[in-house]
Order: sequence, then C-alpha cells, then structure tokens
Amino acid sequence: MLDNPEAYTEQEIQDIINRDEDTREAYRMMVEAKRSSRKHQANKPIDVDAAWQKFNQIIQPQQHSFDWMKLAASFIGVLLQRLRRSSILQSPQMLLPLIR
Repeated sequence: MLDNPEAYTEQEIQDIINRDEDTREAYRMMVEAKRSSRKHQANKPIDVDAAWQKFNQIIQPQQHSFDWMKLAASFIGVLLQRLRRSSILQSPQMLLPLIR
C-alpha cells in the first residue's frame, strides 16, 4: 500500500486503516511524524553555504601545513645525489668501512 497508493481507492485505504485498533494507532503515529517533520523543516531555514562548507570539510582530506616525512625524504635524496657525484660513492671499496 505504501509503495503504490494509487492502486487503492480512498474507501479501500480507509477500510485498511480502520480494520483494527493497532492499524489505526500505527496510521495516527505516521501522520503525526509526517506533520512534525514538515513543521520542523518549514521552521528551519537552509543555509546552503554552510552545508557546502561542511560537505567540503568531510570530503576533502585535511591538508597538513608541514609534512616532516616529505622533508626527510627530500633531504636524503639530495644527500645521496651529492654523495654519488663525490668520490665517496664512486669507489665501493670506500664504503665497506662505513657499513661495517
């Protein structure tokens, strides 16, 4: 009935609702919930800009102002490149004492 109310006549709907006390009570509670929801929505103005900002904060990852791992990786990369150009890494025999 809820999925396709057009398939029922007004009288059939009333007969279903008034079939027993439990059905009437369930229908009354649904009507009250719907009224309350509409009343609540009508009283609350929608701030589209605030909703958009909230959405963006949730979706976009937090940007870190300074990433220490990137700095360390860059430093090591530059250091290795300098060492390669120097004579230290040109001769593997010179590295053996440093490794041991």
